[in-house]
Amino acid sequence: MGTRGQSEPAAEGPWRGEPVAAELEPAYRPRLVYPERALRLRREGRVVVEFRVAQDGATQDLRVLEAEPAGLFEGAAMRYVAALRYTPSDVAGHPVQGRHRYIVRFELRGQHG
Repeated sequence: MGTRGQSEPAAEGPWRGEPVAAELEPAYRPRLVYPERALRLRREGRVVVEFRVAQDGATQDLRVLEAEPAGLFEGAAMRYVAALRYTPSDVAGHPVQGRHRYIVRFELRGQHG
């Protein structure tokens, strides 16, 4: 499809992304939807989203740290990261919480429009 999520630090990885940290692997990755307006404009971009993983593995407290170009991909990136699900890390049976970053890249390869 040409869109992919990628974790921080920025390193090339699988089409839909790679772990945010070695101990934090997404258990579920939704389909990333390319915004219609961006398709019409033939624009590519990326959004860095920061989030926290809840005890149930859902992402929460999402916020956009940066977006290029601004105002075009933030909504789609936030919906994508909000739908990610993780198997939370734990130490001695207690959940490990922290803030994580996820880079969502939007590329036109294979897109029709």
